[in-house]
Amino acid sequence: MSVDVSQLRELTRDLQAFTPKVAKGIPQVVKKGALNIKKTMQSDFRGSRHFGHIARTISFDVTASSGDVEAEIGPDKSRGGGAKLAHIAYWGGSRGGGASVRDPAHALEAEGDNFENALVKLLDGVL
Repeated sequence: MSVDVSQLRELTRDLQAFTPKVAKGIPQVVKKGALNIKKTMQSDFRGSRHFGHIARTISFDVTASSGDVEAEIGPDKSRGGGAKLAHIAYWGGSRGGGASVRDPAHALEAEGDNFENALVKLLDGVL
């Protein structure tokens, strides 16, 4: 029994040709997603009566290496402004209190569809 995989080989060649174009656009998609998550997290902090000042410490960094692109988003202790208390704002303290700011996972979830749509748009533009 033989199987014709010529179309699969053709598709593989086509995708390999587009890989550099896609790879070039992905960091921008990740950066935009990180910015949107940052804005959501800032908004969540601004809505807190006691932890609103932490909003100005939220930052993000995007790094790319070996074909991987990642973003780190959150309160930056080097920016002062009480960033070291963010964990209490999110999850509360050992003696109660805090937990008045939504878990940052909500900001990530809120951006999920936008991120997916941006990747699809990038692929559509390349393919």
